[in-house]
Amino acid sequence: AARATWGGIFLNDLDGVTAGDVAVTVQKAGAASVTTDPAIGDLRTTAGNGGIVLKAGGDVLLTAGAGAADGAISANGSGGVRIETTGTGKITAAAGADIASGTGNIVLNGAGDVLAGKVATQGQANVSSQLGTAFITQPVVAQGKDVELVGNVIDIGAPIASAGGTLTIRPAGPARDIVVGDASLATAYPDALYVGNGAIGALVPGFQAITIGSGAADEIIRVSGVTNPVKFADPLVLNATGAGSQVVLQGTVSAGALTVLGSGAGTTASAATLQVQGAVDVNDRFLVDGAVQVAAGLGGKPGDITFRGAVDAVAGGAADSLVL
Repeated sequence: AARATWGGIFLNDLDGVTAGDVAVTVQKAGAASVTTDPAIGDLRTTAGNGGIVLKAGGDVLLTAGAGAADGAISANGSGGVRIETTGTGKITAAAGADIASGTGNIVLNGAGDVLAGKVATQGQANVSSQLGTAFITQPVVAQGKDVELVGNVIDIGAPIASAGGTLTIRPAGPARDIVVGDASLATAYPDALYVGNGAIGALVPGFQAITIGSGAADEIIRVSGVTNPVKFADPLVLNATGAGSQVVLQGTVSAGALTVLGSGAGTTASAATLQVQGAVDVNDRFLVDGAVQVAAGLGGKPGDITFRGAVDAVAGGAADSLVL
């Protein structure tokens, strides 16, 4: 363990080297690892605004420690927490290995899989896996600040909450498509980042906005409620601003509000029914494919429908219609 009563903690483990009193089990010939040993405890700053930075060239394993009811890592005041691995290093938080800060940001940035424990902060929270899967298995609570989830695979299995903050979900790799809603999308587009209805249900209502997309070039965001309606309680922003990027809306999609930030390549509504509590704002060409309905202001809020580009029908196929 390591504890600072004033100032911060910085641990940089490139090949099995440990700092301070941290107990580490190391195989010199194997990958580097950093472990907070259960028999000794946690990493903690207890006064001032000291942050905690833990970097490793291999895997990072966090455990709660014997008798450590308050988790694995805690930064005091405005001090932040940053855990980062390189190579193929994973970040794994075992049961009870909570990560907390006062108003400082918490960043978990793993090269490989990231298994996040409970994250609690009054600052921003970021969970990123560059090459593997970002697993959310315990609640992430940011108390009004922004939350960002990054990964080519993101598995959301626990509540994410930050009333008044913005949640951003985006892939780690460039030009990787995003599919949202129907389970069949995961099979039809196996290389895309999939955000299913179960994951959407884990998003605790109250976000100022939920933004999906990175703004990278050649990214297609497909939202499909053909089999089961896609329901976002909060305002939804689809960020497809990168060159050549597109948005496709299918089936029934509902949201607190809907904003499409397009590239000009086109947003296609294909046999879609859009049911929006607030306003609809499409900053892109809007292409109508089949029978499309757009309803806004369903929640008694201002419900303007704004198309900032041309509205066109898709050539060929069945008759196209748009009902506002």
